[in-house]
Amino acid sequence: TGWTQTSALTAGGQVTFTLTESALPEHYSMVEAKGYHVTSTAGIQVSTLSSVLASSDATALIPTRILGTRYIVLDYPADPNLGETGGTVTIVATEDNTTVSYTPPCALHTLPGDPPAPAAGTPTTHTLASAGQTVTLLANSANSSLSGMEITADKPIAVFQGNQITYVPHGSSSADMMYHQSVPVELWGTAYGLVATAGRSVQR
Repeated sequence: TGWTQTSALTAGGQVTFTLTESALPEHYSMVEAKGYHVTSTAGIQVSTLSSVLASSDATALIPTRILGTRYIVLDYPADPNLGETGGTVTIVATEDNTTVSYTPPCALHTLPGDPPAPAAGTPTTHTLASAGQTVTLLANSANSSLSGMEITADKPIAVFQGNQITYVPHGSSSADMMYHQSVPVELWGTAYGLVATAGRSVQR
């Protein structure tokens, strides 16, 4: 987009950058230039927040040096009683001339005027010519999910997954978005620790 911003930080300090409206993906199943690159002269922690009135979600970002080339999607399908679209995933190239491959497990959503999306079960490849180019996929119906879909690339990529807006659990009184950066398969483990959010009741 040509947008850039620079800030100086002291140890323990923080700074917030507000991305322009043009940062939002506008199409599905096609290549766009929607990625942003954050660099620093010393080690930093970066998180992103997407927020609108009554709906927000955030994720910590994974540094590019440990991004991988293989991912398994884990999204959250929308409430089937509300006629929403399903789970979503966005792929971001970190290097020029990156080839990305996947096979959608379900029908994908498209917008009027956009090229047709690949059919369910069709092996699909995109070439992202420049670092920062993206591809966003959206399941076509509330009952559809991209969970379990494998994404591979010949160079490291970042993958974000979740849902644009849904009810958790289904049938609850208010909706929110889900947004999380996926961990590459190369970094998966076999044992995990878990703690509940303080001050919140547990639903089973």
